[in-house]
Amino acid sequence: ELALIDKPRVSRLVLTNTEIPFHRPPWIPIYQALAHVPVFGAILRQSLKSRAFRRSPLVFGGCFHDLTLVEGEFFRRFVEPLLTSDARIDGALRFLRRMKFSRLDEFTTLHRELTIPTLFVWGAEDPTFPAARARGMTRQFPNVVGFHVVSHAKLFVYEEQPEEVATLIDGFLSGARQ
Repeated sequence: ELALIDKPRVSRLVLTNTEIPFHRPPWIPIYQALAHVPVFGAILRQSLKSRAFRRSPLVFGGCFHDLTLVEGEFFRRFVEPLLTSDARIDGALRFLRRMKFSRLDEFTTLHRELTIPTLFVWGAEDPTFPAARARGMTRQFPNVVGFHVVSHAKLFVYEEQPEEVATLIDGFLSGARQ
């Protein structure tokens, strides 16, 4: 979306485990429906206190190959604010209520407008946006320079394998062949 809005300032694009037009991760529509239930914020907040719930496939288990990464810094930066801030939990629920798959699906054609060199870096085990579906999405871009699958990583590939992801992006941005 931002690359389309500000095309003149974007010279290269890196995509990591992002949304895929016409792909619906099954748990997102469920959370979207639940976001309309008045008590869901309180239930979600209480549930997020449970380590087992946080690590389940319905929450962050699909984000990390190494489930220990759900705790620690990730917990402090992303989960704790949902537990301690009414504004944060309300914002997350508002996002779920307003997110429209129809806009995402428009990117099937909008991707063609992004003629800049584009690199895909994908977590091999991502159940949310599977690598096989992402490979299919590459046909929507006119200038794909590489598609790299990173082992032992899911949705948050850059959190799990930061050195490998940084090396790939650095090579791409510096003009090294992919």
